[in-house]
Amino acid sequence: MNRRSWHCGLAWAGVLLAGTGKIHAQSGAVPPALPPASQPAAGAAPLTPYIDPAFGFELQIPAGWVYDHTRFTEGRTYRGRDYFRDFKDTVGILQGRSPDGHRALQINVFRNFALKEFSDWAVSFGNAIATSLRTQSGEWVTRRVPPREAIVLTYTTQLGASLVRTHYLCVPFDPTTIWVLVYSGTVADDAESQVLYHEFEQITDSLRVLYDPQQIERLTPAYDRGRALLERIRDQGSGIQLDGQIHYYEISEQGKPVGYLSRQYLREEFSFGERNPRARAAREGLRVRERSWRFGADGTAWHTRLDLFSSFDRRSEHVEDWQRQVPPPGAADPRALLRVQQVTREADVLLASFWTRIGEEGDPLSTPTPKPRSVGPVYLDQAWARLLPGLLLGYSEEQHAVAVFNREVRALLVHVITPKGETRIDGYSEPVWVFEVREGFVDLPTRLYTDDRGLLVRAETGPVLLRKVSVDYIEKTYGPQREAARERGGVPRD
Repeated sequence: MNRRSWHCGLAWAGVLLAGTGKIHAQSGAVPPALPPASQPAAGAAPLTPYIDPAFGFELQIPAGWVYDHTRFTEGRTYRGRDYFRDFKDTVGILQGRSPDGHRALQINVFRNFALKEFSDWAVSFGNAIATSLRTQSGEWVTRRVPPREAIVLTYTTQLGASLVRTHYLCVPFDPTTIWVLVYSGTVADDAESQVLYHEFEQITDSLRVLYDPQQIERLTPAYDRGRALLERIRDQGSGIQLDGQIHYYEISEQGKPVGYLSRQYLREEFSFGERNPRARAAREGLRVRERSWRFGADGTAWHTRLDLFSSFDRRSEHVEDWQRQVPPPGAADPRALLRVQQVTREADVLLASFWTRIGEEGDPLSTPTPKPRSVGPVYLDQAWARLLPGLLLGYSEEQHAVAVFNREVRALLVHVITPKGETRIDGYSEPVWVFEVREGFVDLPTRLYTDDRGLLVRAETGPVLLRKVSVDYIEKTYGPQREAARERGGVPRD
């Protein structure tokens, strides 16, 4: 078959890592790699490093606080008030509070590929915050975060017998992204207000954006190629060739096998009317089914069931992501911790909801209300993102950029893929095609190797390696562990 024809491939390693149970850099965890900040002033809390490569920043935050690193799509409340209720394109990165409860911080990112001018956005944001806090008074100070112009908004509100001072640092990271840090605390007088502002400055002075905003602008030709690719999918997608077979890949971390991933590409019809499937006509499109098992040294097992659907006209998308963590043998409660995320898109509007619970039955532990978001003109569904290498076979070394919804960070991220030509690798007799993939602003790229049909044979991301293997190898190597974990945690069969 012609190398420029449609084939099955595999997407980026963010997909590979998602659902393996591994907490990696994009989860927002605080790594130990950064040097500590300079010594704080007398009486100030010590700081600890925080880095987020998905959104490309690092800063120092108070040590010893209680932090929630979970990505959330809603503005979290502080003392009962929702700061970001009027902003639909919000991704919560981090929230924390001091042990005594007198201080709190929150980091949010506003991502919109059709974002208006920063000054106009800042006015709307400031007015929305004033309305949320029920105050008409506020302070606006221009500040520079090289090479960016930023603003600091400050509000004072009454809470019982106490005053609450809240500072917002708003920084335009690039033409599509605005970063906001909120720092709040109770104060008794002007002296305590000065202490609070000094703490706020100490944190914000440590902010370092890890990329140049012009980096986004330099991707303009890559986005143009991405748009052309999207038009090609819309016009020719219904003619894609899918083998329907299940392909198996062993997962290794730092040279040690830890589990496996399976993937299957199908042509299916899907109805989006859950309550009454006949109320809306079923749509034909691309279905991708993924299943993975990963096993820890202590016997803990992680299982992921991921189902992706995208209509051939690219107007509709549906994603169901079920992740289960099964405790090790002998645990007091053998039930699996279940995390579920559902994503539905119709035209430009995307809804992403998620919840967690213990075991297959019972009430969810958390059920945030989803907010609609705009995906913009260069959005690519998760199902089609997995086919990119196969769609670019034989292309020259040119970047193609699109926006994708990353389930791990629950946000739209830039996704750049570059064909690197042919090569040979150990353990495979035929020449392979190489692709480099970057998502967000992670410095470490993924390298994908496919055969001349676009089927993955190998993927490398730092210490993580995937290699294609047979189903017999998977059953012999991981079958007993899988079945024991399935029975122990009550995990249903797919």
